[in-house]
Amino acid sequence: MSYLKHPIDLGSPVPELKNSPIFSNIDDEQAMIEAQIPEERMCYFNGEIYQHGTFIKSNSIILQCDRGVWVEAQKIDEL
Repeated sequence: MSYLKHPIDLGSPVPELKNSPIFSNIDDEQAMIEAQIPEERMCYFNGEIYQHGTFIKSNSIILQCDRGVWVEAQKIDEL
């Protein structure tokens, strides 16, 4: 789902399933993690694959897939 305001709510990440790292914003820590994910352009959330640029909703947070990591795009109460 690539719509910012109406992505499907996928709930919380399930630890037993494959999930890409989640960051609250873009920072140096994200750059370090991205360096450890060579050529990864897809993100995983609860074992499902999402393309770079895809927006999802995890509870009250909108996440965007950014080259193999999830980046917090916006909290629902800010929309």
